[in-house]
Amino acid sequence: MKRKPRINQIIKQVSEYYDVGFRHINDKNRKHNKTIIKPRFMIYYICRKIIGYSVTHICKILNRNRSTVERGIKTFESWLQSDNILSLQLTQVKFRIDMFA
Repeated sequence: MKRKPRINQIIKQVSEYYDVGFRHINDKNRKHNKTIIKPRFMIYYICRKIIGYSVTHICKILNRNRSTVERGIKTFESWLQSDNILSLQLTQVKFRIDMFA
């Protein structure tokens, strides 16, 4: 049975896919532009909804509060419903994670 990927592996694959540095993904700076927000919310979503990490664990590793992570997951889910390109990107990132996990 395959181990579930670590959160740092997920961050690495999402960061590389979107060509955004880890420092920017995990930055506390409130730059709300989509180049940072989309990958960050994708990390929350993958960790919780696909891999199954608890919100508490995600918050601890990413140094975020619970409401931030939960809001990010809900926002990402709503984006997925209306954005086929984002859905394709998620599939590609999941494939990368599976290959390198």
